[in-house]
This record gives sequence, C-alpha cells and structure tokens, in this order.
Amino acid sequence: MENKKKDKLTLKIILFTVLFMLVVLLIPNIIYIVHEKTTVGERKVFDTTKQGSVANLVLSEETYAEDMLEVVEPFLKQYETKGYFNSFDEKEIYYRTYKLDDPKGNIVISHGFCENSEKYLETVYYFLNEGYSCYIMDHRGFGYSYRDNINFSKVYIHSFDEYANDFSAFVERVVIPETGGLNLYLYGHSMGGGIGAAVLEKHPEYFKKAVLSCPMMDPVCAGLPKPLAKVLANIFVFFGQGESYVIGNYDFDYLPIFDIAASGSEERYEYYFNKCMDDPHYQSYGATYGWLKSCLDGTDEILEKDNLDNIQIPILIFMAEYDNLIKPVGIYDFQKGTPDTTIVYVPEAKHELYSKEKATLIPYHATIEEFLND
Repeated sequence: MENKKKDKLTLKIILFTVLFMLVVLLIPNIIYIVHEKTTVGERKVFDTTKQGSVANLVLSEETYAEDMLEVVEPFLKQYETKGYFNSFDEKEIYYRTYKLDDPKGNIVISHGFCENSEKYLETVYYFLNEGYSCYIMDHRGFGYSYRDNINFSKVYIHSFDEYANDFSAFVERVVIPETGGLNLYLYGHSMGGGIGAAVLEKHPEYFKKAVLSCPMMDPVCAGLPKPLAKVLANIFVFFGQGESYVIGNYDFDYLPIFDIAASGSEERYEYYFNKCMDDPHYQSYGATYGWLKSCLDGTDEILEKDNLDNIQIPILIFMAEYDNLIKPVGIYDFQKGTPDTTIVYVPEAKHELYSKEKATLIPYHATIEEFLND
C-alpha cells in the first residue's frame, strides 16, 4: 500500500512537470506564431527604375573581379586609413576610415553577422562617389577586432550590449572627432542593423538619418519559434555551453556555398569568399549558443516601447522577399514603434541586398542617395 501511494505521487509529479513544461514552452510559442501571422505594416515596393549619381559606376558581373582589383581597391587606397581604438572595456577594435577632402556628410557602416570591413569595399566605393566620407569598424569577434575565443570560426558574445557599446565608442572616439561637425548617417546591414538600432535608442543624438538593410529585429532561429530558441539557448548557456555551436553551425570549411548563400551575385560572393580562403581573420562562420542568446535578448530589448520612443529621426528600411535569415515581423513592430520609418520591399531578392547584381544595385543605391539627400 505504501509503495502504491509513492508510485501515485511520483506519477502526479511527473504529469505536473510535463504539463508545466508544455505550458512554459507552448503558450509563448503559440502567442509568437499568432503575432507573426497577424503583424503587418506599410511598405513601398522597390522602384527598379531609379538612377542615382553612381549608376554608371556600379560594377557589372562580367568584369567584377577585374574591376575590384584594378579600379575600386586602388581608388579606395587614396582615402583609406586603418587603425585600432580602445573600446568601452579597453578591448582593441579594428576600424577603417575613408575621408574625402570636402564631403557633404559622413556615413558610419555597421556590418552584419560573419562579416567585416573588408566585405564593404564596393559599398564604400559608391558612398564616396556620392560625396560621403565613410567610417567602418569590425565588430568584436569579427575581422581584426578583439575576440573572446581562439577559434576564428566561432562567433561568441557575452551580451548584445557589447556590440552597441563598441559601436558607440567608435562614434565618440573616432568618428565625431574627425567629421568637423558635418551630419552623420547610419548604414547598417542585418546584425549590424540591429546594432545600429540599439545605438539609435541609446544615443539618439548621433545620427541625422539611418538606413537599415534587412536589419536583425527578429532573426530566423534554425526553423524554431523564437521563444523556443530562447529557452534552448538559455539552457545551453546555463550549463556552460555558451561557446558551443548552435546545431547546424560548424567551422569554416573552405567550401563555397553560393546556392544557399545570402548574396544575390555569384561574382561578388566568389570575390569575397576567395579573400576568406586566404585570411583566417575573415573566416567567422558559425553562431554559438552564447551569441544566439545575446542576440535574441538584444532584439527583444530593441523592440521595447520605451526604447523605441527614443528614436525620432527618419529611417529607411529595406526588406528582401527571399530573406531566410530575418523575419519581417520584427521590422514591422519597429516601424509601428517609431515615428518616421519607411519600409522598401525588394521582390525576388535575398538577404544581402548590398551584394546583389548590377541591375538591383543601381536602384538600391539611388534609393539610399535620394533618402539621404531629401
């Protein structure tokens, strides 16, 4: 009789635990999925007929590698300065500046996940020819900046605030002292767009306008709903596995994967991939659970109403139809929480709009130029 009572009690505890876990995991996911399906916003369709001041300079696919080596990179060298600055926690962060003698403004670039300043040479080339000096840093854990681990393939961070605080230190310690009081504009892609948004909320005085290209407001989490991904990331970090790869991520393997890559131009993809092959600093490749937890926490914080209320400047956001890394729901939530955000929807485009083919890059840069000049 005693054993039967114990067995019944044990069964009740197990059933209660299972029910509790189902409630904890299922309800937030159901709410998230419903919210994702019902969240919509206003957007404009990308105008493919726009022609900006750099239309004739945009590189064609046929001679891309040759033009980068013989035209773009030599041109940039005339204006380029490289260096390091000590960030908010005295870590060395690598940066590059491209300063014109008489710019009409200054663009500060915030790069995306598994990227660095080297990948934005073509983008800087167009901005310079539009009349803007450019400033770009390698976020910690990428390129030549400080890293928390010795494996260059692994992307790890303690907190999303580290990214935002680094970027703020860059603006304050490097950019502002060199810009002579001219307007600052933000250009951020993907993860860099999320970092940029966080900085806009913390320091609304920095930038006059911002361009966020497929910004990370609601990242795709290996097919899992965001609440479930957060639970898993927190569990791994809690048990000391924050520097372990998220399932499906691995070391840089020297194998090109253009078919599933975020770029829309094979020539552009191959040009940068060859640089990754030659320099281990460019081989950041896979997310860890620590990075995932930090970014999920960070994007949640970005979309909090009190933080969004700090943003008052005009913002232009690009959204790609075939983006398999960023969900639109977070972008729409950001738009609803800010007073002057315009979304431009680019049909039949993948995540990396800045590395699309010439036919898309011409109106893409024309749209940005028109927005900054307005």
